[in-house]
Amino acid sequence: MEALENEIEQLRTMMISVAEQKGNLCDPEVVQISQQLDSWIVVAQQFMPH
Repeated sequence: MEALENEIEQLRTMMISVAEQKGNLCDPEVVQISQQLDSWIVVAQQFMPH
């Protein structure tokens, strides 16, 4: 689970950095990272108690 949390944090940091560099949240690279992040968050939520 710790590796999953690290992956999520790394992608989040990368997404913020790329968005700041591009100056546009709709940039395809930002959107791609965001979609990857969303996928990992869904995986993490499956491990959480309901």
